[in-house]
Amino acid sequence: MHPGAEHSRSIAIGLLLGAILLVCACTSLLDRTDPQSRGILVETYPATDGKVFGVAWVQPDKIALLVRKSDEAGVLSERLLLLETVKGNYTEVPVARTNRCDGGHSAISIGRLPDGRLGYVNRCALVFTQVSARIYGSLLRAIDTESFEDEVLIETGPPFVISELAFSPDMETAFLSRTGANTHKVINLWRQDRGLQGSPSILSTASKSPSWTSSGDRIAYFATRDAGIVNGSFVRADWRLYIERTFPMAAFGTSIEVVDGITSPSDTKWSPDGETLAFSAEVDGAEGVWAYGLSDESLTRVWPRYAHFDWSLDGSGLIIIEDSDFKDPSTWPEPKLVILDDSE
Repeated sequence: MHPGAEHSRSIAIGLLLGAILLVCACTSLLDRTDPQSRGILVETYPATDGKVFGVAWVQPDKIALLVRKSDEAGVLSERLLLLETVKGNYTEVPVARTNRCDGGHSAISIGRLPDGRLGYVNRCALVFTQVSARIYGSLLRAIDTESFEDEVLIETGPPFVISELAFSPDMETAFLSRTGANTHKVINLWRQDRGLQGSPSILSTASKSPSWTSSGDRIAYFATRDAGIVNGSFVRADWRLYIERTFPMAAFGTSIEVVDGITSPSDTKWSPDGETLAFSAEVDGAEGVWAYGLSDESLTRVWPRYAHFDWSLDGSGLIIIEDSDFKDPSTWPEPKLVILDDSE
């Protein structure tokens, strides 16, 4: 073969291989950030009476919602509601205001505890001055959603406030995401017999949204090294999603990064079987509720917008409640029951 022809043939083969690699790379990227969501809407419930900023599926037919709204005078009010999925109506859960804290109260988060009760975190003793407001501490309460009896499980004092939590199945150990006076959230370990411990995470900077599997063998959370305040403005951080094996206890600190390119993350929740991790965030520029498959390391967008969510107790679907404006009733969401389309 003529040397020039051989050279041209080599160039053609090189271009073809390059094109194949480019197609493969683009296909991989599309699989991760495809704007198509694979959540199938199967049920819509009546709109909430305010902005939802917390949701927990506590019984097969009952979903707890933390709701906030503003009246015409701009005064905020918060309510803890139970949505009965069969009847489609709401019942208000009474939350005791007489506890170890004095002063005002403000709800922070809710979640289903391993013993079936509803975990409810509120900060308390807000003391306002002309220049600042001081938060003295926070309480984690456990509420029975049948009898409405409640019990204080954990109390923190100044300057830390519990903002999120995740209990081990035996409720002997918990991860608490605490916000300090001048720091971003940092996950700390709490043990019933010893109280608050240090952070087991390999990342000692900002971390948030811990979630424990029902078997107790793994915990997931977001972490970043660059979140913080610079010149009075919050830095748009690059977050990563980590999964950490939790047993034996000596294994703490062996985090595995599973998803990067995350901004504005909130909520991580494992499916009841511990095989799928759902979270709400923007991933590579695409916002929504995402599902990470543990066995095949797949990443699927379940819903195309930011939302609060929780798994049904049998893992068959997710309750999705989109973000809204607590001042604008026209934006208050209708909770949606969504199942994941697992067809090819």
